[in-house]
Amino acid sequence: MKKPILLVLIYLSIQLGIGILENSIIVLYKLIFKVDLTPYNTQLLSVSLVLSMVVMLIVLKRFNRLPMERKHWSFVSWPYLLLTLVLALSFIPFMDWVSSLLKWMPDLLKGSFDNMSGGFFGIVVMVLIGPIFEEVLFRGAVTEMLLARYSPAKAIFFSALIFGVFHLNPAQIIPAILGGVVLATLYYRTGSLIPGILVHICINGSSVLFQNFYKNADSLSDIMSGKVYLIVLIDAVFFFMAASSLMKRITDKKINKPN
Repeated sequence: MKKPILLVLIYLSIQLGIGILENSIIVLYKLIFKVDLTPYNTQLLSVSLVLSMVVMLIVLKRFNRLPMERKHWSFVSWPYLLLTLVLALSFIPFMDWVSSLLKWMPDLLKGSFDNMSGGFFGIVVMVLIGPIFEEVLFRGAVTEMLLARYSPAKAIFFSALIFGVFHLNPAQIIPAILGGVVLATLYYRTGSLIPGILVHICINGSSVLFQNFYKNADSLSDIMSGKVYLIVLIDAVFFFMAASSLMKRITDKKINKPN
């Protein structure tokens, strides 16, 4: 348990260090050239995040924790990926409902999220680069280490807990833990990062789309009637359970397939 947590703490330290270095350079630049860089805050934040990810990937490589085997990047099967997409899209309304119940919790990163959602580079980082990196770190490294030491159920729970707490944002912790359970389960069942990356991209992408098209709404319930929202939730649960069941059958066949 200590080593997975240590990896995450190293990443947080890298983020903090690069953030401090970047801010120091910005302050120095302002003093020397008398230029206001405030309009570029979003781009600078995105650059800082990407640099942190690159450095952490180097650390993972150094510790031999970078998932580079063929199985880690397997598509499993096209039917499985299609079901993964159904799973992701049906999970989004549930995540939205959970988040709506937590509106009373402080959202410390809302300003940064809103700003990044409005710029092309920020969107690319949030929707594509971020999900790929987080799956590499939290599933390919952290979950893999936990699975080697604990039972699958415990490993998935601990992985999800670490993933949720890592966000360091009260409003995101519980939704992230729930998402972490799904993502860690996908990794355990397949040994591949691709299904989790697809789900992660769908979740982050839906948040960005919602933010850009419904700026004054906080939840799906704000843009549809209560009856329609309830129907959407019920349908989402049905499709999620159906997709999960079919996906389990596919992976069970692979696991039980005779050599």
